[in-house]
Amino acid sequence: MKANKNYLKIFILLATTVGLFYLSRTYAGDRNNPAPVITHTNITVINDNNIPQIKTEIEIKNNGKKGFIVLEAKAVAGEETWEQSINLLMKSRKKHSLHFLFDERDIVNKNPEFSFYVYPF
Repeated sequence: MKANKNYLKIFILLATTVGLFYLSRTYAGDRNNPAPVITHTNITVINDNNIPQIKTEIEIKNNGKKGFIVLEAKAVAGEETWEQSINLLMKSRKKHSLHFLFDERDIVNKNPEFSFYVYPF
């Protein structure tokens, strides 16, 4: 009877180990890479030395592992497009606040629509 209890304990330990290994391999895809998300954006028009500019503030959080991410900001007004991007090394579970300054001539008068993209590099 004592031998059966030992075999049962070994079987449960082995089954648990195999199950945990399977789960770790199955769901490891998203956790092995950065998983950045945009948590907040703000767009303001500023006048610096009487030159109107648009400042975009973006807050991002990395829900994945430490790694490089790319943040892109795109402004579109009619057929004109302005783009800016930055590469950044982000630690796991950390937030960063970044900004882009669009100071191209007459961009403020054209009232562009903004879009932001963030993805692992």
